[in-house]
Amino acid sequence: MEARLLAQPIPAAINRCGYYMSNGAAMAETVRETGILPSFFPADLELPMVAPEDLGQAAAARLLSSCEDVGLRHVEGPEHYTARDVADAFAAVLGRAVTVEEIPPAALEPTFRSFGFSQPAAASYARMTRRLIHGQTEASTPPRRGRMSLAAYIRAVVAH
Repeated sequence: MEARLLAQPIPAAINRCGYYMSNGAAMAETVRETGILPSFFPADLELPMVAPEDLGQAAAARLLSSCEDVGLRHVEGPEHYTARDVADAFAAVLGRAVTVEEIPPAALEPTFRSFGFSQPAAASYARMTRRLIHGQTEASTPPRRGRMSLAAYIRAVVAH
């Protein structure tokens, strides 16, 4: 899709983000109740993650920039994080131990299907997840770095 947008005669500005911190935050109730953080990724795999606030700021800056600000831009948080970092952030806020439970790669599609995804959507998300696991989605240009840390984001989510 990005390639097709960039190839059209109309200039396109595309922000490609790291893994959403909000994906981990969506597990807040499960983590609070069980002390377990299910993860599609190996517990120690570092990923570029980004908070919604940082994405919004990057998009707003781009909307306010000149018409020459086109092309693909990567947006990430201040550093890379692991699923174990997400579990540790929850543990710090909840005051309890939190462990990472890795979902095996063979279970990706069935897990997405259990969330209500269609078969094509489950296959697409599984493929995207495998690409992330195998390091096939690296940024081709230096990213715009947001300021929201994972710990601050999880703290804000759990406080609500």
